[in-house]
Amino acid sequence: MARHRADLAAATADPEPQNRPDITEIAAEIHCGPVAPDQRQDRTAVRTRQRWAQVHALLAEGTTIRAISRELGLARGTARRFARAESADELLVHNRTGYRISPLEAYKPDLHRRRNEGCTNTTQQFEEIRAHGYRGSEKMVRNYLQPFRALAHIPAPPPKPPSRPMSLRFWKPRMSATYGSTGGSASK
Repeated sequence: MARHRADLAAATADPEPQNRPDITEIAAEIHCGPVAPDQRQDRTAVRTRQRWAQVHALLAEGTTIRAISRELGLARGTARRFARAESADELLVHNRTGYRISPLEAYKPDLHRRRNEGCTNTTQQFEEIRAHGYRGSEKMVRNYLQPFRALAHIPAPPPKPPSRPMSLRFWKPRMSATYGSTGGSASK
């Protein structure tokens, strides 16, 4: 071990930090939150547009709400709601429950600034924004910062130190009372 002490010191030294991208720019590209109804392309939006078109096609033929609900397999109230809507986008306005403004939203610039300064300790960042009035959970901060962890500089693991050759005495068969001194099987 003493022979390789210099190699270990060189291996554990942090290399020069690479140029990290600005997290604020990356966060701007990641869109989370509500989307305008006409821009939604998720499964629910596509299905809602298709059903709205089906309901209005049947209404144009003179079909009743009850018959529409039977034919499309919808509840009568759902068929009525689709019939009353002027457009499919009207149905999609309130269809994303849970998309409120995050309590973390006001503190995201602080988190970005600290991350760009090199602070990668999420618990420390949580404590800092909590001191400024953040009332959310640490888990929310962790979940928000998780995508940025891959962008941080992660030093390469140090190379394994060279191993010493194993002594042959560990590989020799041991002699026991049941076996003869030759190391072979016991004779009767």
